[in-house]
Amino acid sequence: MDVIFTHCAGIDVHKRSVTACRVTPDPTGQQPDGQVAVQVFGTMTPDLLALADWLAAAGVSGH
Repeated sequence: MDVIFTHCAGIDVHKRSVTACRVTPDPTGQQPDGQVAVQVFGTMTPDLLALADWLAAAGVSGH
C-alpha cells in the first residue's frame, strides 16, 4: 500500500476531554508502521492549544 500521509492524527472528542492519537514515521526505521503516541487533553482553550502544539511538534498539520 502506498503511503499518502506520513504524519496524521485521529481525535476522539468528549464533553470534558479530547483523546488524540498521532502517527509519525519512525526515524530509526525499526517500526515500519511508524510511531504511535496517544494523549488525553482537556476541552478548555489552554488545553486545546496544548493539543495543537503537541500535534504541530510532531509535524501533523491540517493540510
